[in-house]
Amino acid sequence: MHAGLEKRQIQKHLLVFSAAAPVLSISTFFILNASGGSSQHRLSATGVGMLFSAGTFLYVATVHVLPEISSRGQQSSSHLHGTGTGQLEVLESLTLILGAGLPVLLALGLHDD
Repeated sequence: MHAGLEKRQIQKHLLVFSAAAPVLSISTFFILNASGGSSQHRLSATGVGMLFSAGTFLYVATVHVLPEISSRGQQSSSHLHGTGTGQLEVLESLTLILGAGLPVLLALGLHDD
């Protein structure tokens, strides 16, 4: 909406975005099964795909959030949350650290069988 797109065009973009994950995950399943590789190869390919997906998600989230954080120091509107200093608050920082550290802790607790 900020880019000036029409509502109908925005809905089309959201539909494509929402359908991308399920359609591509089903496609990946069939492609990996058709490739006839070992289960270890399929597991490895799935892991690489998940890493790519997670990296893409983090990139989009970062690009979306960073301008908001940097604009906090420039704007002093009352509708903005936070201190207005352009820095992360304590709760935001802890949430970021927990979100980054929790997968590592979970991975350390898992054992390969």
